[in-house]
Amino acid sequence: MPIDFNLYSFLSVFSIVLLSFITISVFYISFIEFCSSNNLDFKNIKIEEFLSIITSQPFNKSKKISNNEIKNFIELYFYKKLYLNKNKKVYDLISYFNKKFSDLESFNLDLESYFIEFRHKLLNE
Repeated sequence: MPIDFNLYSFLSVFSIVLLSFITISVFYISFIEFCSSNNLDFKNIKIEEFLSIITSQPFNKSKKISNNEIKNFIELYFYKKLYLNKNKKVYDLISYFNKKFSDLESFNLDLESYFIEFRHKLLNE
């Protein structure tokens, strides 16, 4: 049986397993509110589609979603990649993008270049 990786289902299971963590619930609510306010089908959207939307120029500039929330979605994307394909390349990509994100936050740099590279290297596979 193939695994269903729509983001809503994944977050539902994820939040049930980790219900004791308030952050997960807030993250989950934020996701649904964001999707609802932007006419996105939160029950069927895939993580790749969602990341493509939130890292695009119009959404990125409008700041409708925080950088920390974007980082959390990127982590979910990497979790999915690891689950499906456990190899050194995936680990190296995770390490690379985590360090790059950390550097961007440390030096208060614009995330646009990060998003462009992320979309180019990972979402367009």
